[in-house]
Amino acid sequence: MMDNKSKYTQFCQSARLPLHMQPWWLDAVCAGGSWDVSLAFDAEGRICGALPYYLTRAFGLQFIKMPPLTDYIGPWIQPADDRIVKQERLYSYEKQVITDLVEGLPAVHFFNQQYYASFTNWLPFYWKGYRQTTYYTYIIDNLTNLDAIYEGFKKYRTHRHQKAENQVNIVTGDNPGPIYQLHPQRDFAVSAKYSSSSTRRLPSAISGAYSWPKITIPAKT
Repeated sequence: MMDNKSKYTQFCQSARLPLHMQPWWLDAVCAGGSWDVSLAFDAEGRICGALPYYLTRAFGLQFIKMPPLTDYIGPWIQPADDRIVKQERLYSYEKQVITDLVEGLPAVHFFNQQYYASFTNWLPFYWKGYRQTTYYTYIIDNLTNLDAIYEGFKKYRTHRHQKAENQVNIVTGDNPGPIYQLHPQRDFAVSAKYSSSSTRRLPSAISGAYSWPKITIPAKT
């Protein structure tokens, strides 16, 4: 019998899920721990929801936290059947899927995940004793007119953009070392989450998934 991780890996071969939820991405970045997934199923046994998680252990305690190099990790919910048109039924469907995902999570001593901005219904987490903090994500949907977008920036941001154009070149290469070396040189509070092993594995993982043999890195002129 297939476990959830195997079912999810097989499911992702045909379903369109976000980059950071792809099994090959999680395989590459989850160094020093392991990943698994909580799944929800519909009445016919098909996957209708997924919530991957990164499981680590320290000081004899188990943690679920964000994988390195990963900004968001779900949850993914299968769009409701077209026959479900009433808002009340749509809400009930979503609530049930999220509840199943929460109940499928293992018991740990610490839990911390960041979800996509499109996820707004965290009540099933609340009912199970979880707490949440709201952050705001600003998304520019239409990039066809960059001049209009720049005109909407504050003046100091426009100045920084113009300054960067004169100081930075975009070059391509297949060596991720400079990216990893950049973080210890900067005063980033989150620099500790970037591991060299994860950084080394990602280019080959991306290349295998998308046939993109090179990555783009910034370099001073």
